[in-house]
Amino acid sequence: MAIIVSSGQEIEYGFFSPTLREIVGVRLFRRGDPLPNASATSRFNRDHQNRLSAKEVESTCCLSAWFPDAPAHEMNEDILGLGKYGKTLTVWFTENDCGRSLAEGRRARAIRKRTNGKAQSVGRMAKRSTAQPPWGGTMEGEKGVGPSHEPRKP
Repeated sequence: MAIIVSSGQEIEYGFFSPTLREIVGVRLFRRGDPLPNASATSRFNRDHQNRLSAKEVESTCCLSAWFPDAPAHEMNEDILGLGKYGKTLTVWFTENDCGRSLAEGRRARAIRKRTNGKAQSVGRMAKRSTAQPPWGGTMEGEKGVGPSHEPRKP
């Protein structure tokens, strides 16, 4: 989930859930970042009356439209004009499981942490893939990736 406040074609600020922050390719917004032209929020903000009349719009967006390096997860994008303040409130949420992207993001962050953010050759990565990852578990598949993901015993 994310909450974004924008004015015109610029982002004022935003808050991201911890789950969204962990997806590979997602970064926090900075004040003044432009809204993506293809987003429903950008289209909504092009008409100042939408904001002044507190109009509401429900739409969908693709996460990769906002963050080019992020996976193409579909998100709900609810937009609300904030009246005389002249700002727009956008809320992203999804009912889809983003668990796979999270697991990929954690692996990528762990690799960057181990390598101090430097890229590694394929040969070095192949050698590391046989070792146990720093978060425990195994590298095979999505199950068993850590102690919190172990199946419950009946």
